[in-house]
Order: sequence, then C-alpha cells, then structure tokens
Amino acid sequence: MRVAGERWRATSTNRVQRGQALRVKSRTGLTLVVEPDNQGGNNR
Repeated sequence: MRVAGERWRATSTNRVQRGQALRVKSRTGLTLVVEPDNQGGNNR
C-alpha cells in the first residue's frame, strides 16, 4: 500500500480489495496494520 507516496507492507484481519480505502490502525516494525475505512476516507 502507499501512504504519503511511500510503499509499505500491510496486513489486515479483514478481507480488503485492491483500491479500497483503508485506515492505518498501527505499525509493527515496517508493516502497517490496516482496516477498511468505512467512512469513505482519502483513497489515494
């Protein structure tokens, strides 16, 4: 996934689709823990 123009490895306990808006919950080392953003967040 990309955050602020940088590529990150991401993991989620929920199923996500390519292009889906995600919210970063936390970071573990160099991996982001994400969840679907059901509020219609910034999808960039």
